[in-house]
Amino acid sequence: MAKLKKYSLKEQFNFQELYQKFLGMVPKQQLLVLVLLGIFLLFLIILPVSCASSYLQDFENQISSSDKNFNSLVLKVKEYQRLQNKLNRVEKNIKTKAQTPLDSELEKIIQAAGLSENTRPLNPKERNEGNEFTELYVKVDLRRVSLDQIIDFVTRVENHKGLNLRVTRLKIDTVRRNRREFNADFDVSTLVAKQ
Repeated sequence: MAKLKKYSLKEQFNFQELYQKFLGMVPKQQLLVLVLLGIFLLFLIILPVSCASSYLQDFENQISSSDKNFNSLVLKVKEYQRLQNKLNRVEKNIKTKAQTPLDSELEKIIQAAGLSENTRPLNPKERNEGNEFTELYVKVDLRRVSLDQIIDFVTRVENHKGLNLRVTRLKIDTVRRNRREFNADFDVSTLVAKQ
């Protein structure tokens, strides 16, 4: 027990003895001790505050980066919902093969464009597009038509309301006898659901 008392901090740092020793020093030594004590107290106060400040700054940076990540996640969810709605609208427009009268719809467009005499008979064909859809297409062959008639016909096909029609292949050649007339050969297609 006696050894423990000898090494206790209270006995080693008896403040009255330390104060007496301080008063017994030369004024230059007292000034040096006060400066060193001031520096020690300054470090004792500044070091924890700077560490806490650094920790708080890191925490603030984490919060701001998580806010950015959350905002980007919200934007991606909104984009996903928008695309999901668009997909649902497209799926509503996709019909089965029996519900898709592609050749008769194209004949109506050809008659509306005034190109009945310039076309060859239409017969629909199929191409596999995937597990759920089949591409139904018709090869359209227009002979001796003007460029304006071709543009009008393609515009009518692309803007058709009933079916989701697209021109997938287009080839235009000039007629040898009359350079203002063209022969146009293209495929008009739509996707149909597999049964």
